[in-house]
Amino acid sequence: MIYRTTFSLDSQTVETIKKLSAFWNVPQAEVVRRSIAQAASDLSDRKEVIQQLQDYWTQNANTHDYRSQKLEDYLIEVAEDRKSWRTEDWKESDS
Repeated sequence: MIYRTTFSLDSQTVETIKKLSAFWNVPQAEVVRRSIAQAASDLSDRKEVIQQLQDYWTQNANTHDYRSQKLEDYLIEVAEDRKSWRTEDWKESDS
């Protein structure tokens, strides 16, 4: 089933959709569909990785020592740093 809908988008987003549409040689609606599918897939992948890290941490909690604390601190630091990776990569590639 296909639904028609209206969104308000800023001019930069509209231009990006148009560029991707031309590059991929597909309609703009297909760009939106692919982008949403990719975002959903990325979210699912992230949730899976987070769950695996939590499971690992839980399974190894009894061996908590100085090295484990350093690992936990490192994982927290990486998670915080990753929040900006995709945004910064997209901005650089769009320039």
